Amino acid sequence: MVVVARNLPPFTALVAFEAVARHLSFTAAARELRVSQAAVSQQVKGLEADLRVGLVRRTRPRISLTPEGEVVAAAVESGLSRIADAVRLVGARRRANRLSVVSPTAFSSFWLMPRLPRFHADHPEIDLRLVTSDTGLDGNAEDVDIAVVFAERPPAGYQARRLFGDEILLVGRPDRLTGAAPVREVADAMAHTLLHLEAANQDWMTSWEVWFRKCGLAAPADLPGPRFNNYILLIQAALDGRGLAMGWRRLVEPLLRRAELAEASTLRVVPDGGYFACVPKRLSEDRAVAAFRRWLMAEAAADW
Repeated sequence: MVVVARNLPPFTALVAFEAVARHLSFTAAARELRVSQAAVSQQVKGLEADLRVGLVRRTRPRISLTPEGEVVAAAVESGLSRIADAVRLVGARRRANRLSVVSPTAFSSFWLMPRLPRFHADHPEIDLRLVTSDTGLDGNAEDVDIAVVFAERPPAGYQARRLFGDEILLVGRPDRLTGAAPVREVADAMAHTLLHLEAANQDWMTSWEVWFRKCGLAAPADLPGPRFNNYILLIQAALDGRGLAMGWRRLVEPLLRRAELAEASTLRVVPDGGYFACVPKRLSEDRAVAAFRRWLMAEAAADW
């Protein structure tokens, strides 16, 4: 279909009408477009004059669309959405050598950062922008190219691939565990100082009480011990010999291999969910995104 510009009403009038139709309010449309209500009303009246048909029923307290207005509103909304998608696609192609990667703070520090030199060696043309977030994703983040999240299910609005699950161990500094009985009961654990995490988002982290319960053991509701609002600080406290921590194996495995930490128990908990590599659907065909996701999947497959 060939669209001739002279057959179309003014673009500004179409934009003003789309905002009015979406909000069913001249005031809200004017606020969104940052113009006066009178200007929006004039644009809509001009569009109605061009089309020689009423589009809006100006009733109180809330306006409504005529049948013709419903048809025009749907067409304009569809057209503007396609224009916005095209602009985003062109912008993504223009910055094809730049990639914004979002992942939880602890995952970024313990798992991702040590591996990134291999990605840079394979893809020196791609510049990474690393952003940490422990609050998850809502499916509307415009500045996210690819995200790693821990969740029971992948967030809506993303093309997600599972990287791996995890398990939670009890870990401490080896010299502080020497001669101590392995933790088999709550009383064994209470012989040590327990390190607690008090993060704002607990979706991916559990408490001592929950950990013991999942091991089939009953624990007091308020176990003593120092508290931290950051998992990296908590693990540093364990490395400093201040007590036992719940170690997510994907994160602390290098510390275990280097004997900087050791397991204090054979008890382990497998949490629900797993780590997912999530790509906004609008970037599913982006080359840089695809390259980073392939690399993530390969690194995950090579993990323990």
